[in-house]
Formats: sequence, C-alpha cells, structure tokens
Amino acid sequence: MNIIIADRDESSAGRLSRILKDLSTDAQILHFSDPMYVVKYGLTNPIDVLFTEVRMKPFPLDGLTLIQMIRAKYPDVSCYVVTETKNYLEQASAIQVNGYLLKPVSVEQIHRAVVKRE
Repeated sequence: MNIIIADRDESSAGRLSRILKDLSTDAQILHFSDPMYVVKYGLTNPIDVLFTEVRMKPFPLDGLTLIQMIRAKYPDVSCYVVTETKNYLEQASAIQVNGYLLKPVSVEQIHRAVVKRE
C-alpha cells in the first residue's frame, strides 16, 4: 500500500507518518511538502491513500485541488483532509473525501481511517 502525506508542516507530517508506520508496517509512506511533487509521483506510481493539508502556501496548488487531480488518475484512492480548522469541511464534503481530520491527529483517528481502507 502506498500512502502519501502532503503537508508543508514537517512536524505534523512527521507525527502522522509515525502513527501510520506503527499501524501499517507493510505500507510505503512518503511525505511531500510541495503538492506538485505528489502529482508528479502519481504519474508513474500508484497512490492508495492520500492525507493532505488544505492550505499548502506558498504553493499555488491547495489540498482539495490535489485530491481532485489524484482522483482523476486513481478514482479509488482514499483521501483524507488533515487540517487545523473546520472551515473547509463543506468543500471537502462536496468532493467526497473519505475523512476530515483535525490537527493534531490522534492514533484513534488514523486507525479508523486505515482499518476502514483495509
């Protein structure tokens, strides 16, 4: 299973990565701070699960647009928004994300997301 984390915040991405590694030892977990690198990676590599922050400044691409781009190639990818605010919940629901997680994420939140996927 290929799990991608797209987040400009290194500490949040590191925490999420550690939780995922503890829960899913056979998964390949990659972190990208620039969402365009996720798109480039996805051109030649399958993506099974995507965790993304919404606000990705200074990059022009936001997390919700990233989800739409990745789903265009991988329609079955599980996508989760991981952010600090509920401000994007309606937009995330409109593109049918699999989950909306508030930072700091908990082991229980991630466990539910990963177990639901498997």
